[in-house]
Amino acid sequence: MDKPKIFVSAGSPSTEAQEKFIEAIEQKLRDAGFEPQTVGRTRFAAEAPLKEIIQTINESVGAMIIAEERVYIESGTERRGGKNERALKDVKLTTPWNQIEAGMAYCKGLPVFVVMEEGVRQEGLLEPYDWIVLPIPFPFTTDSFVNVSFNDMFDAWKKKIAEKQAQKQQTAAQATAKANPADMTIGQILSSLKPAQLWATLGSMLVLLAGAFTLGSRLFMGH
Repeated sequence: MDKPKIFVSAGSPSTEAQEKFIEAIEQKLRDAGFEPQTVGRTRFAAEAPLKEIIQTINESVGAMIIAEERVYIESGTERRGGKNERALKDVKLTTPWNQIEAGMAYCKGLPVFVVMEEGVRQEGLLEPYDWIVLPIPFPFTTDSFVNVSFNDMFDAWKKKIAEKQAQKQQTAAQATAKANPADMTIGQILSSLKPAQLWATLGSMLVLLAGAFTLGSRLFMGH
């Protein structure tokens, strides 16, 4: 049986510590019975990456966003020239793909868990809202998970996934019950068929009608 897939948003690591961080998260997912899926890491797109990202999200039951430092601004200015201009110092930014992929996963209804390198700027979908956001101290070690109660939050996220899947199964079961052919009209049955099934059904009906007509004609002539 295939393991449930988790969409993992992770940019290309810049340092060995970042790579170890990603690997540790992936192993946590595998230990929990999931299969981590990352476009550009475990899956590769022959065409535009967005198509592969959409496909991966559609196949997944949850999303893990790993936000690590990509850009470091030692000194800069935000809203330069405006009345709200302010100085920036020692600012760390992650890849914009974290924001894009987190938004896509959330819109799809996947439970989202954001784990981020401590110190990375929390903005947009990297801020806690209707999902879990957990900063992890760097340099990363296996003890980092323990120090920030990672396991408790991980379990809460897994619970959300289980509840979501149970809800989907219940909805599917209700839809199946409603679609009981014994309770459907002929029009409803025909409208639920795929084109190929519809043509096959109509063809069978025509054959039966033709056979009935032929049999009736012969019986009539026999009299």
